[in-house]
Amino acid sequence: MSETDLSLREWIEKLIERVGQGDFWWALAAAGLISAAALLLLLILRFLFGRISKRIESWRGTVIGPVRFQRQEVLSAEETTNLATGFVRLVAASTYLLLAYVYLNAVFKLFPATASIADQLIGHLMNAAGTILSSVAGYLPSLIFLGVLFALGRWVIHIERLIFSGLAIKRIHISGFDAEWAWPTFKIVRFLTITFFLVVAFPYLPGSTSPAFQAVSVFVGVLVSLGSSGAVADVVSGVVLTYTRAFHMGDRVRIADAEGDILEKTLFVTRIRTPKNVDITIPNALVMSNHIINFSAQARTGRLVLHTTVTIGYDVSPETVSALLVEAAKETKGILDTSEPFVLQNSLDDFYVHYELNAATNDAKGMSNTYSELHGRILAKFHEAGIEIASPHLSSVRDGNPVQIPDTYLPKDYKPAAFRILPLRALRAANPPSSDD
Repeated sequence: MSETDLSLREWIEKLIERVGQGDFWWALAAAGLISAAALLLLLILRFLFGRISKRIESWRGTVIGPVRFQRQEVLSAEETTNLATGFVRLVAASTYLLLAYVYLNAVFKLFPATASIADQLIGHLMNAAGTILSSVAGYLPSLIFLGVLFALGRWVIHIERLIFSGLAIKRIHISGFDAEWAWPTFKIVRFLTITFFLVVAFPYLPGSTSPAFQAVSVFVGVLVSLGSSGAVADVVSGVVLTYTRAFHMGDRVRIADAEGDILEKTLFVTRIRTPKNVDITIPNALVMSNHIINFSAQARTGRLVLHTTVTIGYDVSPETVSALLVEAAKETKGILDTSEPFVLQNSLDDFYVHYELNAATNDAKGMSNTYSELHGRILAKFHEAGIEIASPHLSSVRDGNPVQIPDTYLPKDYKPAAFRILPLRALRAANPPSSDD
């Protein structure tokens, strides 16, 4: 050992001896040395943690990639890198706090006036560590129970998923249970299972017996019960809609005054897209309170009947009108050949007859185009036949005008009655003037 080492060692021993004797200036010199060493160590730690953070950033997308579960990306490469750098910052902050605690304790120990504070710091630290260790040791049985309960809950949900996935793909068959009900039922059963395990786990949660925890639980329960009445009604309506099979995904429906295709069906709302590409969100409670017209239900079997009405005067025979309407329907795309169109005479009004054309189709989503083409065909057929599609309102003098019935029902020698011309004297006798005249 060199003389320099011996002299440095002797100087340090002398410094400790003088500090132990309560020499203020020597204690101050020791505090300066400790401060310099702490500052140097702080700079070294900051440099090291900074290099580590930069190295982790350089690994983004290469060494550090996304976290995947099977084929599902749980965390992206950027999120994983941010988690790693965040962990480094947490370790750095904890190290700085520990360094500050050790530094203050060492400096306070040098001076008699602050030695008691250093003892208190150590006492607080030991008490806190002892309390934490005793709490962890006391909570260990409950923690083990919660771990077992969590594993059991995951296993039960896994079994439920296997069963309902089998029902969805018809690998498992239950009489009266439709395959479409499988996943909605699974979500309900899973929710009930999670709720059950949460209720069982609640007494074992840390702080669950404290008055503050119980008060917060009651407060949250009151808020949920007061604010979720509408949401509960929507959920119940969503469940009812699922099991009544009122409609399926993609069906063309009319709900109240909204008509379109089913875009999404959840527990809370039903979304439809109109033929004009407008998305409408309807709460399930409102869906249940209105009538639902499902056009696709019968269209899938080719039994959806499209109908349209024309009004024709009494001077055209019903047979001619029916024949023209049926021909127009048969020439329309989207109208099925397997079912013969038919015409109904719905009413006999004062001046015209209501004729209703009925024709079957299997394309519910193309109803608008089918109706448009059908109306065009009807116009063309009636124009070719020289028949006006009009709703006549007759005001006629009966004498000198033909009777408004088809010619086939008139006698072959029928002629309209001639106009009767009466003398002015006869007209006055038939209509005497009043006293006011």
